[in-house]
Amino acid sequence: MSYCDLLERMMQRDTTAFLEMTDQYGWALYSEIRKKYPNKADADRIYDETMQYIYRSMQNPVCEDPMEAILCAFADKLAERQGLRAETSAIAEPVEDIQPPRVELVQSKADMHVVKHKRKKSFWYRIGMLLVMAGFAAVVWIGLGLLMEAGMIPYYDLGYSWLSEITAQWI
Repeated sequence: MSYCDLLERMMQRDTTAFLEMTDQYGWALYSEIRKKYPNKADADRIYDETMQYIYRSMQNPVCEDPMEAILCAFADKLAERQGLRAETSAIAEPVEDIQPPRVELVQSKADMHVVKHKRKKSFWYRIGMLLVMAGFAAVVWIGLGLLMEAGMIPYYDLGYSWLSEITAQWI
């Protein structure tokens, strides 16, 4: 079932559609909340409030479009938190030429930290770093060997004789 069907059924006050939506998308939302808020009690409270908020906004829609209903309810909740009240005039005429301000998304420092943290924990990042460190160590080892052979630094056996014995069998 697509999310559009779920939203439409939720707008028709179908409680089973809301439960299906929480089954389908709830875990992803909860895992994102837990990443940002590691305290389980805080994450549970935020998840519960979010789901209740979505359920209430879908049960008392302001308009026909489900996404518009959620966005309007969210805007009302933010205005309520900031202590703003809606102005109600005696004559409420729809204004056709209103354009919303242009939204520019800017990554916050917290979001950038999460991306860096994810990158550092990834398997391929660790494998790549291991290969880079091994390559750097090999270059230093070879460079020291060349400097010793040229007589620029005193000779110390850093495993070159062992490597020569191993590779002599292949040649």
